[in-house]
Parts: sequence; C-alpha cells; structure tokens
Amino acid sequence: MSFSELLKQCRKQKGISQAELASKLGVTQQAVGKWESGKSSPDPATVARIAEILSTTADFLLGLYSKETAVTSLAASLLVFGMIYHITDAAQTVSNFALRGYRVTMLPMIIYGVMLWGVGLGGGYYFAFDGTFLFGQPLRAEGFWMCTAVGLCLAGVTLSVIALWVSKVRVADSLAHGRAALKTKN
Repeated sequence: MSFSELLKQCRKQKGISQAELASKLGVTQQAVGKWESGKSSPDPATVARIAEILSTTADFLLGLYSKETAVTSLAASLLVFGMIYHITDAAQTVSNFALRGYRVTMLPMIIYGVMLWGVGLGGGYYFAFDGTFLFGQPLRAEGFWMCTAVGLCLAGVTLSVIALWVSKVRVADSLAHGRAALKTKN
C-alpha cells in the first residue's frame, strides 16, 4: 500500500475526518485530501505528527515494513548477524579507545585491516557472489553479513584480549615503579 492509501485507511479506522485531521495538524483540508489522493506528500515532521495523531508509526505510514514472506524471512535471517555485529562493534570500539589511551595504535590498525577489510569485506564479497568452495552456491546477503559480522567479531575479540593484556602489563609496570620509588625514599 502507498502512503496515501495507508493514511486514508488509518484516518478512517480512527474515526477522524479530513477536516479534523487538518485542524489538528494546522493545515487545510485540501492538503489532507491531496495527501490521500497521492497528488502531494507531507514533509517528514508532518508525517511524524500524523502518525502520533493516528496512533501508529511513521514507518508504517510510509510503508517501510513489508508483508511479503520472502522479504521478512530474509530480514529475520539477517537480524542475528546484525545483533552480533553491534555487540562486537561496541567491544572493539571500547578496546580500541583503551589501546589509544595506552598509545598502542599500529596494532589495532593492522587488526582492522585484516579483519574488517580482509575477512569482512573480502570474505563477504566472496560468499555473497561466489561461495562455491564451502557452500556450493552464493549466499547473497546472508553471506555478506555473515562475513562482516565474523570479521568484526574477530576484531572485537582480538582487540579486547590485547587491551586486557596491555592494561595488565601497564598496571604491573606502574606498581613496580611505585615500589621502587618507595624503596629509594626509605
């Protein structure tokens, strides 16, 4: 369904006339009529206000969600990779900033190059468009997202382990210097 059809349907389900909706939005009834006939479209802020008045979401009104089974099943299969991607993205970001604080910058850059560009993009391209070596057929979007998630996961785990090791070494060095300073004072 188009925006105009969804708008008209939601407005009627809510029991609001074009005039009432126009009044609540501060626009003319003719403007609402043009939106419902598809002759014009409201700006994004107005769509958000319409959604609020009609107790729905702007995404629904704009038709961003699909009722097609193929689309929803593809999206559902990619959600796992998206979740892994975001969790490991947070881990690698924190670890990278910790390493920068310790002035360790070259190693994370090399890790990023190998994991994100090599495993993530290179592997993603291979499995999306070829993939015959392991799977016998291209994996399309799943193959790309699988490899980018795996690449970022490897980067996140590697950077986290390195950050923990560097912090342990630096803390041990600080404690050793502190003990040495106390001995020379006494």
